[in-house]
Amino acid sequence: MVNSAGFLCLEEKSNRYQKMRFKIIAIGACLGLATFSFGQEPENPKKPIHVGGSVGATNNGISLIPNFSLGKPAAMFNLSVGKGRLSFESDFNFSFEAKPWYILYWLRYKVVDGKKFKLGAATHLGLNFKPTVVEIGLKPENTLLTERYWVGEIFPRYTIRGNSSIGIYYMHSRGLDPGTVDKTHFITLNANIPHLTLFKDVYLGVNPQLYYLKQGAPDGYYFTCTFTLGKDNFPITMSSLINQDIQTEIEAGKGFLWNVGVRYAFGKP
Repeated sequence: MVNSAGFLCLEEKSNRYQKMRFKIIAIGACLGLATFSFGQEPENPKKPIHVGGSVGATNNGISLIPNFSLGKPAAMFNLSVGKGRLSFESDFNFSFEAKPWYILYWLRYKVVDGKKFKLGAATHLGLNFKPTVVEIGLKPENTLLTERYWVGEIFPRYTIRGNSSIGIYYMHSRGLDPGTVDKTHFITLNANIPHLTLFKDVYLGVNPQLYYLKQGAPDGYYFTCTFTLGKDNFPITMSSLINQDIQTEIEAGKGFLWNVGVRYAFGKP
């Protein structure tokens, strides 16, 4: 049985989580706006700063890391600022109830940027917001727990024809907080066919992937594919993602998942 001092402690902890969450969001938004503003003034005409991003929505927030999936409608905001081979990207993702889903702060670098072969590397701080219930007094209160992950990735890619390419993607993450997944390994074999002409200036993009996921001890094999329908020189695209497990020990990753979404892109990513 928890005494009144215990209830006050739980309430204080819940308030701290709430304050920390909003501080993180506010700081991230300020960084994004600051880099966006900075990006409006190219400092070197030979290597101008490029700014781009997108705004989108989907009927079902899916993550290829199963325990990060939202499972309901979501809104996505992305901003990218870069110069030369280096870029900074921020991803803000929310449910339609305006509650944060996950936030990522990326630092990306093009190690090799050849005509045929490209090699990129990146790292990011990931913030996942997990619904949880905290008992304050005798009344349970719904709140969001912030889980922090530090992530590194590497992705070689080879262009086979036009803009079509094949590649490998590897990501490793470490949970920074108690209760998070300590080690995650994620590796894919993928192909990217971004522009299959359907008729006139309407095209279809196809991005199939076979991937292996290991979270702690459990692991699994999956197939996923993203389809994108767009129009040349038009900023709005429609997309659909499907994901199916082949064999997995990860309970949250079992079954067939799909969604549809729409996205508006601006600037130069």
